[in-house]
Amino acid sequence: MTGTKKGARSAFFVTFLRLLLGAKCAETFVELVNTTASINVTLLTSVERVTR
Repeated sequence: MTGTKKGARSAFFVTFLRLLLGAKCAETFVELVNTTASINVTLLTSVERVTR
């Protein structure tokens, strides 16, 4: 994936997981991966986050 930004790849990954596992399971899995890897790239729509 040359030239693809990380945000685009993570959005595709989240969409793929939601299709396979269902929305709630995918959301939980992505939150776990983001927390474990200290990656804050994905903002899920069901979680409201405010950055200042």
